[in-house]
Amino acid sequence: MATSQDQEPVRIFARSTGPAYNDCYLGGTVYHDFGGMTLARKANHVIEWIHSESIGYFDSHKIADGVGLWLYGMLVFSGGKDNLARQVATQLSKGVPLEASIVTDSKPLIDEIQRGRLASVNGLRVAGPCAIVRKWTLRGVAICPYGADAATRSELVGDSAQSR
Repeated sequence: MATSQDQEPVRIFARSTGPAYNDCYLGGTVYHDFGGMTLARKANHVIEWIHSESIGYFDSHKIADGVGLWLYGMLVFSGGKDNLARQVATQLSKGVPLEASIVTDSKPLIDEIQRGRLASVNGLRVAGPCAIVRKWTLRGVAICPYGADAATRSELVGDSAQSR
């Protein structure tokens, strides 16, 4: 990915294979099954700042076995120094530890695992109570101070990340 004055390459560790906290499900623990993930049918997918404003896009992904989901894209700068994407890039380049939060479809297939039961997800054996999102569509991602999955992170890539 080329860097220009108008954009900055970013990679986002968007979801680990492990648990995330979500108080909507049994016991508050939720896993996303990467075997059941599909991408929304678009060339590019939105990157937002705290699920509020678009600041860029991702156009590729990688599911790393035993690790989780990586997204690769660009923060897009429009306007002057007050541009939100530029502010996020500056924070990342200065070492601010920003995380990520995924945006999924509204009707995923969820497997609720009751207390005392075991299930498999992403090569892990997990015990209930928990919820496993078995089939889901990834629509976008948000860079944010705190994601439901504390293992997530966002980072600039390339030489320009060091020069800010």
